[in-house]
Parts: sequence; structure tokens; C-alpha cells
Amino acid sequence: MCARARFVLLVMLAALASSLLLLGCASAGSAQPAWPCGAQQELWLASYTALVRRADLGDADAARQALEMREHGPRVYGIRFEATPDQLQRWREQSLRALAPSPSNLG
Repeated sequence: MCARARFVLLVMLAALASSLLLLGCASAGSAQPAWPCGAQQELWLASYTALVRRADLGDADAARQALEMREHGPRVYGIRFEATPDQLQRWREQSLRALAPSPSNLG
């Protein structure tokens, strides 16, 4: 399995685990939740950290996802994800370059 496929699988597994954690946290009104709610935030933080590593290595998809997680972090994930101004600039540039048509695709 190539590195990109492993990375996509990791993100998908993190999303699945997060969904399961949400179900456990949603049942907090019961006697005891199935999962500790703090574990969900740890999972999101680990996912963001993996995305940051990939983005810093030049992966445009990871850069786009890291930017989205950082922007929506407090509202969606309950966490404020950190990034330096330099990282944010690089990630934006990587994302824009990935969206631009390449000369080979122009025909």
C-alpha cells in the first residue's frame, strides 16, 4: 500500500473513530458514556498533527484539510488548532497551486 493510500486510510479511520466517540459522548446523559469525551479531542488533535506533517512536506490535499480544520476547529471540533503564519501561507499557496490547471491538462 502506497504512502498516500495509508494516509487516506488513516484519515478515514480517524473520522470513523470520531463518529463512534460522538455516539458515546451523546449518550453522556445515561449512567456512563461509552467513550471518554476527551478522547475525541485527542483523536482530532492527532489527526491534525498528521495532516500538518504531510502539509509541511508539500502535500496539497493535507494542506487544504489542515487549513479547514484550523478554520473550523473551535466550532466543529471544540479545539483551536495552532499553526504559524508561515505555515498558513505555505498551505494556502500549496492549495491554490493544486487547483490551478497544469499545462499538460490544457490540451
